[in-house]
Amino acid sequence: MFTNLQIPKKIALSFACILVTTLVMTVVILMANRNIASSADNVDRDNAVVQQATEMEMQLLRMNSQMRGFSITADEKYLEQYYDGQERSIAAAAELEKILPTATERDLASQSAALAQDWRENKADVLIERVRQGDAAGVQAYIRNAGDKIRLMEVLAPLRELKASAQERLVASQAAHAFALKVGLWSLIVGGAIMLAIAIAFSRLLSRQLARPIVDLTSVMESLAQGQNNVQVPHEGRGDELGTLAHGLVVFREAALAKARADAEQEEVVRKLATALEKVSDGDLSTELSNFPTGYAKLQSDFNEALLGLSNALGRVATNAREIDSTANEITTGSNDLSLRAERQAANLEETAAAIEEMSASFGETAANAGNAAALVETAMERATDGQDVAQRTNTAMAQIDRSSKEILDIISVIDGIAFQTNLLALNAGVEAARAGDAGKGFAVVAHEVRTLAQRSAEAATDVKRRILASAAQVEEGVSLVSESEESLQAIADSVHAITGLISTIAKSTREQADTMGQINIAISDIDSITQENAAFSEESNAAIQELANRTREMQADVERFRLRDDTTTDQWQAPHQNVTRFAA
Repeated sequence: MFTNLQIPKKIALSFACILVTTLVMTVVILMANRNIASSADNVDRDNAVVQQATEMEMQLLRMNSQMRGFSITADEKYLEQYYDGQERSIAAAAELEKILPTATERDLASQSAALAQDWRENKADVLIERVRQGDAAGVQAYIRNAGDKIRLMEVLAPLRELKASAQERLVASQAAHAFALKVGLWSLIVGGAIMLAIAIAFSRLLSRQLARPIVDLTSVMESLAQGQNNVQVPHEGRGDELGTLAHGLVVFREAALAKARADAEQEEVVRKLATALEKVSDGDLSTELSNFPTGYAKLQSDFNEALLGLSNALGRVATNAREIDSTANEITTGSNDLSLRAERQAANLEETAAAIEEMSASFGETAANAGNAAALVETAMERATDGQDVAQRTNTAMAQIDRSSKEILDIISVIDGIAFQTNLLALNAGVEAARAGDAGKGFAVVAHEVRTLAQRSAEAATDVKRRILASAAQVEEGVSLVSESEESLQAIADSVHAITGLISTIAKSTREQADTMGQINIAISDIDSITQENAAFSEESNAAIQELANRTREMQADVERFRLRDDTTTDQWQAPHQNVTRFAA
């Protein structure tokens, strides 16, 4: 039954058994762990109870000893220890109330705490207060006489009973914890042994049910791969995947036998096909295949039809190649003519461009000269204007000189009149001096000198007047000449202004003509470039057409080496050339 199960089911069953064993072992271990954890909690709790009970007992005893020390020494340091013990004992009592597991133990803890509080409030604190009030001797006497009344035996009795109970329970918890650990350890050991035994058992079972049959079938596959098709296939009757694999190997073996038979037929077909292809490689397209097996009948038919089609196509290729060769020759002739015309046109355009460039340069130079002439004329006009201004200022100065000369003439006339009067007075003085005789001789000499001086003044005034009149005449002539010069300069300025306008117009027209010639030169250069490109393209086209013709002749030579059907050559496929449109020369 297990043998016929599917392999996934076999593996699933094996793992299910192992899983169940693992689950059981896990449950046992979990229970053991829970017991271990519970016993560990009990141990920790009982340890805490013992510790807190011991802490409370120690702090109460500490309070008693510190109270006694204070009663003897009255030193406040004992009270610090006393109150510290009081706080710790109260804290230990509160912690005991929290961790005690039973009501009885909690009652014992409460009883002990109440007795401790009563002892502290009604005995210890009262005695401490008496010592502070100075009754240390009375307190010491009271402590000696009180005996058990002041001791803590009654306070500590419930606490010690609680501590003993906790210690007993601690011993039991530790024993339970040790037992739980032992159970857990044995659970791991027994569970591991059981799992190991189950794993070994199922591994052996799976090895016998799966590994060995797989090895047997692998050996069969290697034999089939080496061509041993007569091998026997085991495990064919199994109901699992290995039985299916064995059945597949049987099918594979039968297919291999069929393939061997097919390979023999294919080898015969390949031999005949190789012979036919060898003839084709030698240029014989008239060969035909025959007597192929039924499975290769379509290959025979397709090969024969392909050779027939190839023969027809090669015939058409030969005819088209001759026509292409003829057309390429005519295109080459027309392309050569076009290239020559393009070269001539490019040379003419180059000469035209050079001439236009020279004209453009000449126009540019003329425009520059016209600009320079306009600048010179502008300078001449400015200088003529400056001369006209100088002439106007000279004319004004001459007029002022004329007025000054007339004023000087007036002054000289006055001087001449004064000289005349002085001469008359000197003459009269000489007459009177002659009348006076010897007494008037000195006066007569003076009168003579005065008359001589007056005559000389009159002569000088006359000479100056004559000279001024001559200068005035010359000034008037200079004013007239300056006026004529001013009129001439104005006429020159008007003419220069007109010339400047004409030269500016000529310069502007020349610049416009230079710009136009520059644009024409650019256009001619573009046309020249395009023409050069056309010529280069024509040469490239001519080279490409020549290459096409060479390739066509090579193709024609290659096609003509074939022998086509009916023992004919490609010469049968020659056809009249079609009319081809020629390029105009």
